Amino acid sequence: MKNVFLFSIGMLLALSAYSQMEGVAFKTKKLKNPQAHIDYSESLNCLFNSFNCGGTADTSYQVILGAGVWRIEETVFIGYYDQLVLDHGAIVKRTDCVCGPDDHVDPIFHLRSRYASIKGVNKNLIKSDCECNDYVMIKVGHEDVETNGNIHYCSVKNVEIHGPITDDESNNTTGIYYYNNQHEPENDTFSTKTSYFHLVDDVQFSFLFNGIKIYNSNACTFNNLLFNRVGIGGGNAFLFEGGIEHKISNVHHHSSPNSSSLTFKGREHSEYFAAYAISNYVVETHKTKIHGEHGGGCIDVREIDTFGIYNSTINLICVDSILLRGVNGEITDVKSYFNASNTSRSILHNHTLSHQYVPKQ
Repeated sequence: MKNVFLFSIGMLLALSAYSQMEGVAFKTKKLKNPQAHIDYSESLNCLFNSFNCGGTADTSYQVILGAGVWRIEETVFIGYYDQLVLDHGAIVKRTDCVCGPDDHVDPIFHLRSRYASIKGVNKNLIKSDCECNDYVMIKVGHEDVETNGNIHYCSVKNVEIHGPITDDESNNTTGIYYYNNQHEPENDTFSTKTSYFHLVDDVQFSFLFNGIKIYNSNACTFNNLLFNRVGIGGGNAFLFEGGIEHKISNVHHHSSPNSSSLTFKGREHSEYFAAYAISNYVVETHKTKIHGEHGGGCIDVREIDTFGIYNSTINLICVDSILLRGVNGEITDVKSYFNASNTSRSILHNHTLSHQYVPKQ
């Protein structure tokens, strides 16, 4: 019995550092004591992309960052079954922002293969001081229009994504950007290029122009989210540029004047909007004015006149904000607008809209 017990303990210790599933080797590496002068981008990329650093291509890593501030100045690519864990007291920060062409800088993290994930233990901070235009902090999905492969089941959990502290609307930083190249005209292998089924859970977004931006990714789940100071100057908590079958629940969009909370925007290659299930969603952004006109609102449909939102359920509480904003401003006859059919106003079809307007006391 004693020998069996010792054997079992030995097996558990071995599995904690190295295990295999479906031909893929899994290793765990914990990093400690970060130094302020060191950029850890290269070290992390060597682990998550070990083939480039003399390792094997079929190894997936769980990398655990210990307490302290970890500088990451270049994009860290998180691949197949890779997991970045931010342990108690771990902070990720980007400070050295050199904006590229068109004032662009690459993301801090890119989840670019199935099951890639970032996970905190207690709202660990991921912060950027970059004020570059159209900047994305975390990207999920394809690299560009020519990237091959299906990218599914990526997740971001239990962190705070914190952008630069500014109310400047020209600094349109996005917290998480989902990109699916499936509908791009350059894509000649339509069925084998998808980015679906991703998860964001228990995440706080702060000081960002867009909290979450989605381009044609489908069937994602977003749960237990707080947006604070997100969308100031005309941005959004959620910006949908195509995509279907998203589930959104337990959301609070707070203290973000002039923002829109749920924005649907059609682009040239956008998929139509359908089968959204949105529940327990509270918008308390505070209604203010820009140049004499009201700012954003709870739902913004100004740029989908030629598209539609079909067969969806939206349940939200809109506190002292414009409930529905259309191309000509605030839409006061919300019931007629949502129930319209076969007319120029029938942007929203076959909906259940349950809402409550609460004036600010």
